[in-house]
Amino acid sequence: MTNTIDYFAITVYGDRWNIYKISESDNVTISPDTAAEIDYENFEITFKEHSLTAVIHELVHLHFHYCYTTSADLTSYQIEEIMAELFAHKGEQIISLAKEIQKNLNLIKIKDTVW
Repeated sequence: MTNTIDYFAITVYGDRWNIYKISESDNVTISPDTAAEIDYENFEITFKEHSLTAVIHELVHLHFHYCYTTSADLTSYQIEEIMAELFAHKGEQIISLAKEIQKNLNLIKIKDTVW
């Protein structure tokens, strides 16, 4: 029998982030056209979909958040350079963490997985 979990936590830059997987029947609201959402104030990431691509996508958002660029008026070239540097220095770590998150998301048993 496979062990199941309700949620799990990861650590990114010293901060603990709780990871959740939701179903259509859960009383949790996230945007209908998104695979996941990050709540930066409460350090939570909620997944509706957990393909490796979706998990990597959210982790890139999360790592980009730690670049503290939200108040800067950056050009598209500057954003591209930040992303290139981020991936050059953290890409392997992001992909490795994404695989671990995806593995743990598969352990979470939810009531309804039909979307």
